[in-house]
Amino acid sequence: MVSAPSTTKKPNLLKRVALKLDSITFGKIKEMEYFLENLSLLVSSGMTITDALSAIRVETRTRLMRRTLDNLIEAVGAGSPLWRAMEETKVFNERTIALIRIGEESGNLSNNLDLLAIQERKEAEFKGQIRSAMMYPTFVLFVTLLVGTVITWLVLPRLAVVFTQLDVELPLITRILIVVGEFLGEHGHIAVPSAFAGLLILGYFIFVFKPTRFIGQTMLLFIPGVKNLIKQIEIARFGYLMGTLLQAGLSVTGAMDSLIRGATFYQYRNLYVCLRDKIADGESFQSSFLAYKKSRKLIP
Repeated sequence: MVSAPSTTKKPNLLKRVALKLDSITFGKIKEMEYFLENLSLLVSSGMTITDALSAIRVETRTRLMRRTLDNLIEAVGAGSPLWRAMEETKVFNERTIALIRIGEESGNLSNNLDLLAIQERKEAEFKGQIRSAMMYPTFVLFVTLLVGTVITWLVLPRLAVVFTQLDVELPLITRILIVVGEFLGEHGHIAVPSAFAGLLILGYFIFVFKPTRFIGQTMLLFIPGVKNLIKQIEIARFGYLMGTLLQAGLSVTGAMDSLIRGATFYQYRNLYVCLRDKIADGESFQSSFLAYKKSRKLIP
């Protein structure tokens, strides 16, 4: 066995950027699905884990994946369990490591790898459905903002000039529109780009920034079409992942821990935390659901 040469020299800035880009590529579900499916296929065919990892290493393109496989091959070749070697790479999530550990200890590694690959595929489908559901309202919102901006910036200032020349008493709303039109006519080249920049920053903090992302998630759960789709996806994810993890040998509380870490919406994460704590205390699923006040709003 030939292990990858080790080096103690710190990578320069360009290499760090390249590794960061590779980590983004490797983090994609398709990349993980490819790795797990091929590892399961090769292990089930009778190959040793080291030989299977070496075979996958030949077909690997991303730099981080190659480095990860080199580390796995070296660690497993030195006698370390696969789950321990994967844990040391800091690349794989805890759910994957837990299932591989159970598979190695129970002799069902190939089956658990199959389950992991199916899980990754399901996660890709779930996220694709959410993105598809968000495309239409996002497009409508963008077109509304664009049309409103064009009218407010280009048309309203001209209407303001016409209205100011009329010697009549105008309604309050019309007078407000005149003031806005005059302001945009003079400062629109600064106000409009600033407004768009402000909306982008606001959208980042509402939907992307982790400490405040719950605001956007709460808003999505009030949009009729999106709300129902999110509920259906979360229910499907809950049932499928829970069944898969239990089938692979995880305890109920261990499976709930994986659901908590993988939950996208904080409302469902809080529900799973309550279920885990109640079940750990010896209560049933039914009584645990009833103990959470908002459970019927999240799961029928």
